[in-house]
Amino acid sequence: MNKVKSTKKRKATPGAAAMSVVTESLGPAMAHASVDARGAGAAPPLDAATGSDAKVYLESSLEIKDVEDAHRQLMALLARTSAVAVDVSRVGAVDTAGVQLLLAFQSEAVNRGVSVAFCGESPALKHALTALGLSDALRMAVA
Repeated sequence: MNKVKSTKKRKATPGAAAMSVVTESLGPAMAHASVDARGAGAAPPLDAATGSDAKVYLESSLEIKDVEDAHRQLMALLARTSAVAVDVSRVGAVDTAGVQLLLAFQSEAVNRGVSVAFCGESPALKHALTALGLSDALRMAVA
């Protein structure tokens, strides 16, 4: 007798906040638009403060439960842009996995020749970086 394996997908845990990364192309008036919306071969405008052609807003939680999805989205962004600003101002909860993700993203961006600047204020991220002795590890943009 042949056994049939179940192909049931796991359901998301109710109330679990998924990590989302929102990107925008930076137009003359910093208009909200998808990075994918720019035309092929078009030179993207730069944000004067960060020198980036895309801005990423991290959501409120950057903990181990969130990093897999955030990693996938951030790595996909590296293939679509040459300079990115990562706004950390919404991050209210972060653990060592979240810090590791940001450092790995920064390192991979450098390896691919993509400029990355972190901007915004996040007391939670600042505390985590300080506690880990990594206060100067992220390239923070000067406003």
